[in-house]
Order: sequence, then structure tokens, then C-alpha cells
Amino acid sequence: MKKKHYILLITGIIVIGSIVILLLPPSRFNLRGSFRESKRIYDRNGILLREIIGDEGGVMRWASVDSINTFMIEAAIFSEDRHFYSHPGIDIGALLRAFTQLITKRRFISGGSTITMQVARLSYPIRHWNTFMRKIAEIMLALKIDLWLTKDEIMEIYLNRVYFGNMLYGIEAASQCYYGKSPAELSEKEVLILINSIQAPSTCNPLHTQKIIKKADRMAQMMYENGLMDDSQMRSYSKESNDAMPIHFTFRAPHVTDRIIYEMNGREWREVYSTIDIELQESLEKTIKTTLKQFENRNLSNGGIIVIHAQSGAILALVGSMSYFDDSIDGQFNTVYGFRSPGSSLKPFTYALGLMNGYNACTMIKDEPLYFSEPFGDYKPENYDFKFHGDVPFRQALGCSYNIPAVKVLNSIGYNKLYTILMKMGFNNHGHKAEHYGLAITLGSMSVDLYHLANAYTLFPNLGVMKKARLIDSVLTVSNSVEYMKSDSIRIIPQWTAFIIADILTDNNARMPAFEEENPFKLPFYAGVKTGTSKNYKDNLSLGFTGNYVIGVWAGNNNNQPMLNVSGITGAGVLFRHTVMEMYERYELGSRPSAPDSIVLMDICTHTGLLAGSECRNTRTEYIYKFNIPDVCHQCSGHDSNNDRNTFIEYPDNGDIFVIAPDIDINTQAIRISVKGLRDEDELFIDGTAVSSELWILKPGVHIIIAKRDGEIIDSIQFEVR
Repeated sequence: MKKKHYILLITGIIVIGSIVILLLPPSRFNLRGSFRESKRIYDRNGILLREIIGDEGGVMRWASVDSINTFMIEAAIFSEDRHFYSHPGIDIGALLRAFTQLITKRRFISGGSTITMQVARLSYPIRHWNTFMRKIAEIMLALKIDLWLTKDEIMEIYLNRVYFGNMLYGIEAASQCYYGKSPAELSEKEVLILINSIQAPSTCNPLHTQKIIKKADRMAQMMYENGLMDDSQMRSYSKESNDAMPIHFTFRAPHVTDRIIYEMNGREWREVYSTIDIELQESLEKTIKTTLKQFENRNLSNGGIIVIHAQSGAILALVGSMSYFDDSIDGQFNTVYGFRSPGSSLKPFTYALGLMNGYNACTMIKDEPLYFSEPFGDYKPENYDFKFHGDVPFRQALGCSYNIPAVKVLNSIGYNKLYTILMKMGFNNHGHKAEHYGLAITLGSMSVDLYHLANAYTLFPNLGVMKKARLIDSVLTVSNSVEYMKSDSIRIIPQWTAFIIADILTDNNARMPAFEEENPFKLPFYAGVKTGTSKNYKDNLSLGFTGNYVIGVWAGNNNNQPMLNVSGITGAGVLFRHTVMEMYERYELGSRPSAPDSIVLMDICTHTGLLAGSECRNTRTEYIYKFNIPDVCHQCSGHDSNNDRNTFIEYPDNGDIFVIAPDIDINTQAIRISVKGLRDEDELFIDGTAVSSELWILKPGVHIIIAKRDGEIIDSIQFEVR
């Protein structure tokens, strides 16, 4: 084949290929779709929490051409491409000048680029090609774009892709971040400042006011002379301020948005509407700082809070640390998802299983020294106060958080049952079977996170149903479809069981023997609370609920150092109270639920925990599952009928055992003797010695307390101190 035939063939291939390329619709190259907007996260009310930079390394938002100020479009055409509406995508005269400069000056001086050619360069991966090849590609792509798209569509792509400096791509991002308004609301001066920033965005943008204002003023005069601005527009222009707002990239609720990004990993999305109430969130961020500041001298540096709407599972607040930006406390670590020992905060589930396996809230449990033989060795539980309390009602054992009764209940029903229910609620077993944790699982041997603990407590306001907690309400995908998130509901325990446990946790009288009457959990509304303190005071928690909400609080140190004598009630308990009182100011917390039909109120003998008989001298009402009603008490019938049945020793109880703590001053270790109905003329004796004070310093041995009236014994009990 002759040389000229080769030239003709190659020319034909180029011509045919060019025609084919031109005839392929640009939608195949996805002009809009290849634009990856910044991802945005909002609170439940549509308030922006965080904007995550897009593919170009900046804030990228898309605005439809209808939402853009028409003066902006006129100014862009006047500045960048005055023949935009008349040429086929390229300005032949401008291109000829550009190529003449390339030949004579060996470089492009005036680019000759139309708005359509700039759209081609901004939309296709050609910007890093060498100058000559890129210009050819821009010409071909511009011709195709103009063939297939309307001028309005081209202008929309241009104004949304062009760079305005300071990591801002597109007119929507620029107008919002520089001026705090939408493109439709921009004034003439703001429009001209933004348009002039396109040519040199790094050195000439709204934050460099002197240089950019001069360029904008010149352009305003030229547009006026060309009839594109009238007298009123010029007067308005001259009166306007030159100042843009300081650029501020929104970054609120950092632990929340970090977690949402983690949960959305691997998914294509544009916007997330979270369940967070940013006003509550930021209020609690302040609360945790002010509350924990008082513990600075007790080696407590950090904390976490989670608030869940019980009926929907929506997380209203999630405070992951005392200060996100404080590296000294590892502030960016989200403590709500950190695994810690839960201490006693799992006991309510142990006692719930106890109710389901034959116990009643009035059942007497003997608090006494115990030893258990387990696969990993002997286990000897001890109470927090290092005392033994003799026979205590089930209600009081949970309210006071005594360890031995909890272990005793779990031992009677099997720790596998507690392990199973925890797994059903989504707790992490860390690869271990129930035997690894044994009976100590009820006291915190299995590490858990605050998120799952608080989530589990939703079964109390929901009467046995756990609502899975969630941070996300809805997701706007890249295809502009909206996905709404829902929370699964799981029935964990029966209604009646949840009601009784919740009633105990709201009973200040039940916790009073251990925590005294005035404590952080004595609240002016319906609220149940359980504390948890890990060994050596490394962590403490308070988990609680109202009729509508669950609040979980952790206090401790991220470096795992122990606090100095800070317990669940004195540390996390104080933070819990401040949190729930903040909730009280903002929300309807909800009231006590109605008792299920399967529960009845019955009179109980406080001495035996059985149904009160005719001879029982001290009774109280208790919720009883109607299919597990206890026997009638007959033990009280043997009391001396001559005794005054309205006077008796309330505390200690007969058979109580107390243990002296060897490392605490003995003069601070005392019990308070309480006698109901004691008259002024009555006498009280311990080991035959008259007692003149209610407080009695502990002494080792077996002791007898006697109450006398007119020389006659009206009541007596025996207790032991070890």
C-alpha cells in the first residue's frame, strides 16, 4: 500500500473515530455522577454536625441551576465565555489565537477555553495530560458535551465543579462557607467576588479582600457599561460590605460523627441524618467536664454518657470522653464503646432470672460467708462493705447491691442462664464460653461496653423488650434514594419480671441500708438506677432509666489506672444525676408503667418473707407473680402475746454477720441500732450493758441486743462480728 493510502486510512480512522466519539452521549461518562459531593452528617433536626471532604480534597456540594442566582450565571458568562450561548462548545477565534501563541511563543498565553471546555477538563481525567494533548481532548469533549447537553445543564456542571479556594468546590459550598447563604441569596458584590476568585483561587479569594475587591469593582463597572447592571444594582453594589465570614468547617459531636463514619464504612452515601439531639449532646459535653472536674484530686480523668430513647432505640446523646481534643486522656477514644468490667450493673439480669426461676421480691436470702468450687479454682465472693447481713429480702439484696446474695441466686439457677441471656442481648463473649466467667459473671468478670449495657436496660421501660439502639435515622445514598433505619425489638424477659426488677431499681427504700436515704438516685420523678464498680476502683458505672429513656454513664481512666476511692454512687452516680436532671429540663421523661395483670399486691411478713399471717406483727406490701405466691407465715405465732407487737428491733436483723475491715480505723466502723416504736422509758442493752447511743462500735464476737419495757423483754436479736 502506498504512503498516501496509509495517510488516507489513518485520516479516515481519525475522522470516523471522532464522529463516533461525538455521537456517544456524554451521560456514558457520567458528568454529574463522577462528582463526589462532600458527605454530610446532621442531627435529628437537620442541623449540620460535620462535613467530610469529597474526592477533590475539599467541601463539595451540588446546586441545581434553578437554585443559582441568575446574576451569577450572567457574571460567569461575562467573565469566562461571552459567546457561551452562540458557539458549539468551542470558540474558534479564541482557539486560533491560542494555537498561534503556541507556535510563536512556544506556550499558551490565552487559553481560549470556553466554559464547555472547562467542564470537559473538570469532569474527565485529562487535567494531568501534557498541554497540547489536553487541549485537543478538551476540544473534542466540548463539542460532544455541547451536542448532547443544554446550555443550562453545562452551566450547572461548571458552577458546581469549579474551585473557589480554601478547599471549596462549587457555588453551593462557596456561598455557604464564605457568606452563610445559598447561591440564590447572594448579592451582586458577593457574586462578583466569587466569580473573580475562580481565576486565581489560591491567592485571590474572598478572604484576600483588597486584591479581590479591586477585580470585582472593575468587573462591575464593565458589566454596567455593557448594560448587564443597572443604576440601582450599582448603587446597591457600592454600599455593600466587602467582608466574607471566617471559614468554619462544622465539626460538632465528634465522637458521634466518628462512629457514624465507622458504621457507614463500605457504603455509598451522601447524607446521614442521625438520631442525635445536638442541643442535648453539647449540653452533656459541658456537664461531663464540670462534673468530673471536682474529682481531679481523686485520679478520675474521664467519662462517657449515652442516652437512648427506650421505645425507638434512637440515641439522643453520645459523649465519648470528657474532651475529644485532649490527648493527655486519650480523648478521641470513644469510651462508650470501650470494654470494661461492669461491676454490679449486670445484677438486675441475674435477679430477673431469679424471679423467673421461683424467687419472689420478698424471698429472704441469707447473706453469709460462702465458698464455691469452680473450674478455675475456689471462689469466695465478698460484699462491697465487707459485711454479712444475715437474712435479707430479695428486694433489698438487689437495691443494696450485696454481692453474696446475687452469687447465691445465680448459683441456684446456673450461670449458663445469665450467659445465654447476655448473648441474646448482643454482648461480646470475647471468644469464651460460660465456664470461663463462672458465677463471677454477675459481679463483672466479663468485660462489656457501655453501649450494650445501656441498650440492655431498655428492656425495663419496655417491660421485657430490648430495643436495639441506633445512631442513624436515615441515609441519602449517592443515587438520591433514602433509606430509613429501624430498630429491632427482642423479647428478653416476661413483662411481669421486668416490671418487678424496675420497681426495685426505683425503690429508694430498698437501697437505703447501703446508700442511706439521701443519695444521688433519690430523684423527684420516676427513675430506676443500678451502679457498678470494678475491682480496685478502676471503673464505675451508673445505668438507669425513666419511663421513656435509658441513661448510661461511665467514669474512670483510659489508662486503666484506679481512681482514689470513687465508687459507682459517688462518681458515676453523681454524673448520672446531673445527666438525668438535664434530661428532666428538656424532655417528658415518662411515668411508671402500669403493673401487668399477672402481678398482684400482697401483704408480706417482713420477718420471714412469706405471706403475712394473722400473728405477723410487721408487714409490708409487695408485688407478687400470681403463679408463684409464697406460703402463709406461721412462724410469728410463737411470739409472747404479752409483748407489745408495735415495738421491735429493726436493725440489725437476727443472725446478721459483720466483718471488721482491718485497714480502716475501728472507731469509724459502727452500726446504727434501730428499734421501731421505742419509748422514752424503754431500755436497750447490748451484752447486758445499757446503750446510750444508736451508734455502736464493732467488736469481735457474738452479741445480743435486748429491748426492755418496765423490766420486761419486748424483743431481742443475736448478731456476730468477725
